[in-house]
This record gives sequence, C-alpha cells and structure tokens, in this order.
Amino acid sequence: CITVDYFNASTTIQVDAPPALTLPDAATLCAENPVTLTAIDGYDPTDGLYIFEWTNAAGVVFGDENSNSITVNEESIYTVTVRYTLPDGLTEEEAALYETCPATADIFVGPAFDFDLTQTADEVCYEETEVIFAPNTPITGEWFYELN
Repeated sequence: CITVDYFNASTTIQVDAPPALTLPDAATLCAENPVTLTAIDGYDPTDGLYIFEWTNAAGVVFGDENSNSITVNEESIYTVTVRYTLPDGLTEEEAALYETCPATADIFVGPAFDFDLTQTADEVCYEETEVIFAPNTPITGEWFYELN
C-alpha cells in the first residue's frame, strides 16, 4: 500500500458587502433650482473609503472619484456607482487579486408633473367625516389639502 500526500492548505477570505447607498428614486427640479444628490448620507469623503462615479443618461461623468454629492440642474436619470478603494500597500499582484463589489443606484431628476386625485365621495353628510383622496402618481408621501 502506498501513502499519497495530497496538497492541503487553508486561507481566510474577507468578503465585504458593497456600501449601502441612500440615494432616493426621484428628485424634483423646481423653477430650475439645482438639486444636490448624495450617494451615502453622513459619509465624509475625506475618510477615503469609497470611489464614486456619477453619470447621467448620456454617459457624461459628473464630479470626481471623491464626489459623494453632486449638484445638477438638468433633467436626466443619474447613476452613481460606489466601490471600496483598494487598501494601501498592496503589491501589483495583490491589487490584481483584490476585487471590490460595487453598489449602484439610479435617480430620476425632473420637473414637477401634473396628476389627478380620485376621491371616495363628492359630497359628505353632516355625520360623515371621511373622504379618501388618492393621487395617481408613483411619488409617495403625506398628502394634504387646504381649503382657501
């Protein structure tokens, strides 16, 4: 009987989740006032943890690799891709093996738009207090009306 020596080794692999982005789905341009878009709320770019790349629908790049926020004044779909920076001190071989998992988010920036409200009743009697109004818009939030 022969004893065969097989190669046997172990190593530790660190897997980092992509950064959590806080960019909303949409922002409204109002009276051509610029809108500031922020990829990660509360992140300080001087920390140097991430590389940012902002583009619009035409592929135009905005900001630089440290731009957690950009200010825009044109209607478009803006995309941000965020990835971890490579650790300092890696050799060229180590850097080639180091992969980062990017996080990507899109936001539509555009003008306010008209929408209709549907309501559950046209009239309300004295004791009835509820009429439900529902907008036909994908924008969510708290809606109210004011009787002038």
